Amino acid sequence: MSEPAATPLPTSLKANPRLSQWLSFQADGTVQVRPGKVDLGQGISTALAQIAAEALGLDFHRIQMQGVSTASSPNEGMTSGSLSVQDSGSALRLVAAQARLCFLDEIARQHGLDTDQRARLQVNDGQISIDTAAPLGSYWTLSELGLLERDVVPQSGPHLASKPTHLHRLVGTPVQRLDLPPKLTGQTAFIHDLRLPGMLFGRVLHVPSPSAELLQVDLDAVKALPDVIATVRD
Repeated sequence: MSEPAATPLPTSLKANPRLSQWLSFQADGTVQVRPGKVDLGQGISTALAQIAAEALGLDFHRIQMQGVSTASSPNEGMTSGSLSVQDSGSALRLVAAQARLCFLDEIARQHGLDTDQRARLQVNDGQISIDTAAPLGSYWTLSELGLLERDVVPQSGPHLASKPTHLHRLVGTPVQRLDLPPKLTGQTAFIHDLRLPGMLFGRVLHVPSPSAELLQVDLDAVKALPDVIATVRD
């Protein structure tokens, strides 16, 4: 019987296959997750955090979602069409699943585990053990080995599939929205708060109705106002 064909990579992963571009494990016991979709108030940062935590076998509070940055985030294109969970979520799910396998394989290598022992490895909030024995290591003890400096690969078989739905602890359950507390306490910075060196502000003046036609305007009077740099008539 031939092997089943590998599942194609999600579109976001084809363009951004490096595992370390999506995830990094911090010394304080958290995981930085870097999606390429922008949370515009639709709550995707919370949903994506649930997906990553579920696939990694972590408690939800360990996930630290990072804002999108052109310097470090995977380029997932524009955020639109209600596709963020579908596109970024499917990418993160596979990234987290392969990251988990990388750590399990390294623990098996370090401790000389046979195939049966390797299959019994479990992850409990980042701690890796066989059955209920004492942990053999954790994501954080292994994080400095550069295990995530590799590209995600299409794979087939059940070992990369997400947990069965009935085993989900986070995905599909209600959790507190990550973006709401800083918004409600005034900590969140919005684009209206952005200030850059030499930044100017423009104001658009429209005719009073779509059918109206602008016949004339006194631009000289506008230019004479304090701090007016330029006027543009379109």
